Amino acid sequence: VRKYSKYENNLRKEFGFLYLFLQNGKKALHLLSNLKSSKNLSDIVLYADVLNLYGKFEESLYLKYKIYKYLHKKIDSGNYTDEELENYLKVAMEFASSRKFNEMLEIAKSKLHPDVYQDIYLSYQFMLENQNKVEFLMKKHRYSLRPWMKLNLALWMDDRYWQQKLLNDYIDVLPIRDRVEALRRTGEIKKAMEYGYKGLEKNSDDYLLYKQQRDLIVENVAKFEGKVSYTERGNVSAVEEDIYLDKYLTENVKVFVKYSNSDIQKLGSGLINANGRKDFSVGLQKTFDNGKLTITIGVLDTVNSNPYIDIDYTRYIYNRMNLDSRIGFNLPADDTLYLLYGGMKNRFGLSLTYNFSNRLSYYINPSYNQYYSSDKVKIGTSFNLYQELYYKLRVGYPDYTFRFYTSHGIYNEKDGYKGSIEKISQYPNPKVLPNSYNQIGVGFLFGYENDNSYVRVFRPFLSVDLSYNDVTGVGYGFGGGFGGTIFRQDNLSTGFNYFKGFRGTADRYFNIYLKYRLYYWKYYNK
Repeated sequence: VRKYSKYENNLRKEFGFLYLFLQNGKKALHLLSNLKSSKNLSDIVLYADVLNLYGKFEESLYLKYKIYKYLHKKIDSGNYTDEELENYLKVAMEFASSRKFNEMLEIAKSKLHPDVYQDIYLSYQFMLENQNKVEFLMKKHRYSLRPWMKLNLALWMDDRYWQQKLLNDYIDVLPIRDRVEALRRTGEIKKAMEYGYKGLEKNSDDYLLYKQQRDLIVENVAKFEGKVSYTERGNVSAVEEDIYLDKYLTENVKVFVKYSNSDIQKLGSGLINANGRKDFSVGLQKTFDNGKLTITIGVLDTVNSNPYIDIDYTRYIYNRMNLDSRIGFNLPADDTLYLLYGGMKNRFGLSLTYNFSNRLSYYINPSYNQYYSSDKVKIGTSFNLYQELYYKLRVGYPDYTFRFYTSHGIYNEKDGYKGSIEKISQYPNPKVLPNSYNQIGVGFLFGYENDNSYVRVFRPFLSVDLSYNDVTGVGYGFGGGFGGTIFRQDNLSTGFNYFKGFRGTADRYFNIYLKYRLYYWKYYNK
């Protein structure tokens, strides 16, 4: 490219292949744009591959489907050439039944060049996520893998040493999203963002790469966030302010400060003499190759003031699976209004997230909690279990997401004196914990990255929920708003939330807010 790019307009197809190899969809698309009207099916398959690299996934899939429909008839008639069989296999893996595809693979074994056959066969195994089969073929039958196949396998095996070696040897020709993920896993966060930006410059329509880059920024870039909101819960209303600021000391260590203040505007629901709640904390987060540790120390001020500590360790334990463990003492509690303004809890919890694909994920969070008044009188205990399965119909905006969730709470409240909580209750010996409950619900949402993430444009977001609780009956909720960038490195959003049947109680919850988040990092303009 450095020596001979001045000839690329005279050798469009040759340089188009080269830029495809170098993961530069923008240049490849420019040079090969004439192929979309070609009569040669191999040219159209190549053009579809370029569209896919650039990020025009739907257009690429549509072209491949047209080719598949045309060749499917020829394959069924038995009147086809070896080149047509090759093109059929390249597109049919996404549309044909496994029985039909494997049948044609057997025929192709004796007709196609061994390297071509092996490429198609292995690509099909990766598409089916049969990495264990590919690993077996590589180790036992000495199959030769291309660099992109090796990196896919290294990511699946979570072999950081192999990932690093492949990055050192082949980084410019490795798939754009896989190389960013490998850089992230090997601890080269800044380099991962650099290659994310480079990839987006050359493949600007790749919304999966954009999402990957956005997640990297949100997770690993220093930021400031300020939020002002008005909340009504039950018959209590409050104005709340939240501030968050973090700063990286090194690439993998950051410190952060959080402050939250709730000023009660109107009392109700049995509360008297409650002044609000203040929460101030500082913390340290250390990122490792396969996880991160966060330690937070703070002071919670309600009826009394108490120091608290929260320890959170997240670990990548298997391909697409993360385990999070948390332990905390004297933490803020918001199960009920009494706890929100006069209580606290000790928490022991785990959570597991498994991403089946870019679209389908599962989350489960069991926790055991011990509740106290702010003067350390024990109130009771609970065991809570939350599960959620969510599916993204679209990954790019509007990112339609469907949720199915269940929530269970088993509460045990002790009888007798409730400590300082009785100072803010108009009733003696009030019931502080909610009833035990079982809840099931479904939800739909889209666009919430515009509310809480780094995005490029200002757009609306919306959510709708419907649930059933065996204590409070039918519940529902909806929320929405608008959010997006103002100065390119920030996010401004305004929105609202309304719920009936809030967290297993009969409370009605309404919240309206204005939030601003500023990201500041060195590599923005690269």
